[in-house]
Amino acid sequence: MKKSKTKTCKALVDGILKCLQLFFNSLAVLCLGGIIFVVLFQIIARYALPQAPVWTEELSRFLFIFSIVFASATVIIKGRHVNLELFHHRLSKKGTLICNLFFNFLLTGFSVIIIPFAWKYTQVGSRQTSPAMTVNMSLIFSSTVIFFGLVALCTILLILRDALSLMIKEEV
Repeated sequence: MKKSKTKTCKALVDGILKCLQLFFNSLAVLCLGGIIFVVLFQIIARYALPQAPVWTEELSRFLFIFSIVFASATVIIKGRHVNLELFHHRLSKKGTLICNLFFNFLLTGFSVIIIPFAWKYTQVGSRQTSPAMTVNMSLIFSSTVIFFGLVALCTILLILRDALSLMIKEEV
C-alpha cells in the first residue's frame, strides 16, 4: 500500500475512534447524570412525598451498570485500562506497537469467545423481570453482550490503527 493511502486509512481509523470515544463518553455522562437525578429525586421524595418511590434504587443500579459499559469503550480507546508495564519502557516505538498489537489481539479473541456465553446469559433474563420497575431483565443482562462487543470493536480498531502505524514507520 502506498504511503499516502496508509496515512489516509490511519486517519480514517483515528477519526472513527475519536467519534466512538465522544459517543460513548456522552452516553456514560448521560447515565451518570441520570444517576445523580434519580438519587436526588429519591432524597427529596423521602421528605416531600408521603411514600418514597421504590423504583429509584433499581434505576440507579441499572444506570450505573450501563455507565460502566459505555465508559469502558472510552477507557480501551484511550489505553487507560489496567496493564502491567514491566518492560514497556525498554521497548522502542516499534516494539511498543507490536506489543500493543499482541495484547489487543488477545483481548479481541477473549471478547469474541465470551460473547456467545454473554448472549446465553442475556437470554436467561428474558424469563425474569425486575422487582420494582418490572423491566425485562434481558435488557439489563444485555449489558454483558454490549460490553464484550464494544471491547471487540474497539480493540479491532486499535489493531488496525497500530498495524497502519507500523506500516507507515516501515515505509519511511
